[in-house]
Amino acid sequence: MKTINVKDWAQDEHSGIFPIGARDKQMLWAPEKSQKPIKSGTPYLFKESIRSYPDQFWAEIVAYIVGKHLKVDVPVALPAITKIDEEIVPGVLIEWMYQPDNGNKSDEVEKLIHAGDYFKQIFPEFDTKSGKHHNLNDTILLLKIFAQHKVIAPDYWNWLSDMALFDALIGNTDRHQENWGFIFDKDGGRLSPLYDNGTGLGHERFTDKIATWNDDTFHRYLNKGLHHLRKNRENTHDRFILFELVAFIAGNKELEKRMLNALTTIDLKCMLTEIEELTQVDNPTPFTAERFAWIKRIITTRYDILRDILES
Repeated sequence: MKTINVKDWAQDEHSGIFPIGARDKQMLWAPEKSQKPIKSGTPYLFKESIRSYPDQFWAEIVAYIVGKHLKVDVPVALPAITKIDEEIVPGVLIEWMYQPDNGNKSDEVEKLIHAGDYFKQIFPEFDTKSGKHHNLNDTILLLKIFAQHKVIAPDYWNWLSDMALFDALIGNTDRHQENWGFIFDKDGGRLSPLYDNGTGLGHERFTDKIATWNDDTFHRYLNKGLHHLRKNRENTHDRFILFELVAFIAGNKELEKRMLNALTTIDLKCMLTEIEELTQVDNPTPFTAERFAWIKRIITTRYDILRDILES
C-alpha cells in the first residue's frame, strides 16, 4: 500500500463537499488510466482527520483491512494526501460504494438513503441530531418491513450480525443512523456496506499516555465501549455494550454459528502483518510502530473476548 496523491483529481460538480459528519470530506473522481489499486474514472471520498487526532484517518484504513479479512462488506480505504491552501493534508481515500449521478442520464445511477431518514418517517420525534432514539427494536422493524415489501433481501439478520461483530472487533462506537442505510437502483434496494469506520481502534488515545496501562486498566477501557444502538426507543441512555450486542444476536444459534465461523476463519497473523506493513507507508502523518502495537493489543484482545462469547 502507498499514499495516493489526489491534489489534481477533479472534485465532483454535484456533491463536492459533504456537510454530514465531524470530519471534512470531499467527493473526487479518479483520473482515467489510473493505476491499481485506484479504479479509473471512479468516484472516491477523501476524508481528513479531526484536528485533535491527526492520525485518526489510519483507523479507517485499518478497519478496511479488518473488514476484508472478516469478509464483511466494507469500502476500500487507502492513505492519501492533497494540498489545501498550500498545505499538504493527509487523509483517507474511500472508494465510493454506489454509482452516483455524474450528470449523465443512466439506468445505472444509484442513491444512498441514510437509515435516519426512515426512522424520522416512522417516528417523527426521532432526534436526528443526537441520534438518541437510534435503537435495535426500530432497526429490526425497519429491516423487516423492507424485506416484507421485497425492497431488500430477506437475510437482513446476516447484515445485522456482520455489523455487530465487525463493530465489536474494531471497537466502533459511532454506527449511528447516518452511518448505515440503503442503496437503491432502478430494480430495488439493498443494505449499504459498513461505512464510516474511523471512530474505533482506540484512535482517541495517545500512545504515550497508554504505554503503561496494565491489563486491568486496558480491559476496563475495552468494556466501556458502547455501540450507538440503544436497546429500545424509550430509554435513550441504555446503549448496548459492543460485546453485549454480539451476545444478544448470538441468541439465535444460526447467527451465533455464522459469527463464530467468520471470526475463526480469520488468519489473525496474516491480518496483523498487513496492518503492520502500514508503518512502512511514506506519509506526512505516519502510522507509527507505537500506534500499531496499540491497535494490535486492541484487536487481539477483542478477538479473544468475542471467541469466548460465541463459544460459550
